[in-house]
Amino acid sequence: MLSHINRRHFIAGSALLFAPKLAFASEQRADIVIYGMTSGAVTAAIQARTMGLSPVIVGGWRDKHIGGMMSGGLGGTDISSGNAYGGLSRHVISLINAAGKQSDDQFHFEPRFAESVFNDLVKTYDIPVIPSLGLRRVKKTGSRLESLETVDGQVFRGRVFIDASYEGDLISAAGVSTIVGREARNGDNVLNGYRGTDHAALGTNHNFYSWRHLEKIIGPVSVDPYVVSGNPGSGILPCIRSYPQPENGAADRAVQAYNFRMTMTRDEARRVDLSATAPEGFDPARYELLYRWIDVLNRGGLLENPAEAVKLFLLHNDLGNGVYDINNFGPVSTDLLGVSWGYPQADYAVREKLWKAHEKWIRGLFYALQHHPDARMPVDMRDAFRQYGLDEAHYKDPHENDERHWPYQLYVREARRMVSDYQMSGREVAANDDMDPLDPRTIGTGSYNRDSHHTQRILRADSNILGLSKVSVWNEGNFEAPSGGADLMFPIPYGAIVPRRAECTNLLSIFAISATHEAFGATRMEMSLMQLGQSAAAAAGLAVKSEADIQEIPCDELVSALFVPTGAPPPVLPERAHPKALAQN
Repeated sequence: MLSHINRRHFIAGSALLFAPKLAFASEQRADIVIYGMTSGAVTAAIQARTMGLSPVIVGGWRDKHIGGMMSGGLGGTDISSGNAYGGLSRHVISLINAAGKQSDDQFHFEPRFAESVFNDLVKTYDIPVIPSLGLRRVKKTGSRLESLETVDGQVFRGRVFIDASYEGDLISAAGVSTIVGREARNGDNVLNGYRGTDHAALGTNHNFYSWRHLEKIIGPVSVDPYVVSGNPGSGILPCIRSYPQPENGAADRAVQAYNFRMTMTRDEARRVDLSATAPEGFDPARYELLYRWIDVLNRGGLLENPAEAVKLFLLHNDLGNGVYDINNFGPVSTDLLGVSWGYPQADYAVREKLWKAHEKWIRGLFYALQHHPDARMPVDMRDAFRQYGLDEAHYKDPHENDERHWPYQLYVREARRMVSDYQMSGREVAANDDMDPLDPRTIGTGSYNRDSHHTQRILRADSNILGLSKVSVWNEGNFEAPSGGADLMFPIPYGAIVPRRAECTNLLSIFAISATHEAFGATRMEMSLMQLGQSAAAAAGLAVKSEADIQEIPCDELVSALFVPTGAPPPVLPERAHPKALAQN
């Protein structure tokens, strides 16, 4: 990444990488300081450059590679309609498609091509990218942010700041109100709060559940939660929460599960096999639920075709060239339920431990599927899983605590969310009637389901029609519900990225936006992040030039300022998503 930065920035970055313990203060100034090296940071910096302004991208606590999830593992971009995006976000996808020699109607790509494109863009637009060891503190005068200081002693002064991090670290340090967890359910957010065993909008593919005939009589398919099956006195298996839970719909601190999006292949020419020996600290008890679920599926005759049966455990996003973006699928997969709760507000040392815990879980999962000698694992299934390995062409320059070919970025699906005067609701995202948007200042587009992964494993009590009862394990927190109406698009308004005026007047947040848990489940995708990055920088540029508070920027001027690269379509900024109106037209 440092090869395209000018000499002054190279020296600063080298000092960080090779002498992180030095106590020095290096001060830099920019019109717009962008914290975090995500995809939205790049589009923000490009927009700032096209307005004649000086941006700088400051790396977050573990950032080493530009592009966030897009270059760090997420090649299977989550999107419902390709028509929802234009401007810089669509331009970036076109460049990635060209780099990967794919047709330009694709939204799936190898992350290495995304990283190459982001590196080229920051070089083309002469954007300094400065790594750091994370944020230490900020300096404010009244409600105005003056500077941020990093752990390694660098100081960045700016006129306007953009928090492009997944964690919302800058907005939190600046005193902006945030929330972690799920708000209580209400009429505008029907999927919020603790979900228990509620089946409303429940995804069918991620739980210990499989529909079968006569279920009301013989009971649902289930997995026993006890150390010794059928014996409550033996205790509960690891990673199942057995303490009292809140009422359905109540607010709580639960955070949807994280994982790594694994870039994998079965091509022996580029496959890097995972360890055939047990990873350090491997505990078979932590994977007992996996083997019990395998036993359920095997007895149900669902593992007879091993090549297809692996897809009951791993979601395959085909990236072409024999490479897959492997994601969570099924009740026991790459998601590490419950461990994400402490991550958003943890210090960097604790975050590092949680980051590595996710890696250890997935390495252990593949060892359990490929090599651990458990009699419940069919031999032909084990052989099918052994065909999967890491991709040799990816992730060759890892963080000092990581290994080659392991994805660069933990998939932080949700962390802090800003709480501002306006807060996006699930009802607005769903656009299931002709409601006018509460904030009509549209600056971005969303095009994906309201989607949350599970948050935890709990105990579930069931009884059949004969009155026979049993206790089983249940994954809690998932929902998958439509968004955007007939055109599969919904507007994201300016109010979602702007703090309360009393809290900060020159700071915007483009991932940790002001949205409820339900609404955020649809806005958290990378295409929307890139669009919001561009729009935030347009607002920041206007604020710099007019010396106005960020809350005062006229939306029509913001939209008019958006840069459209040659050959790219203009940004898609729907005023509203009205299914009835669309049908009438």
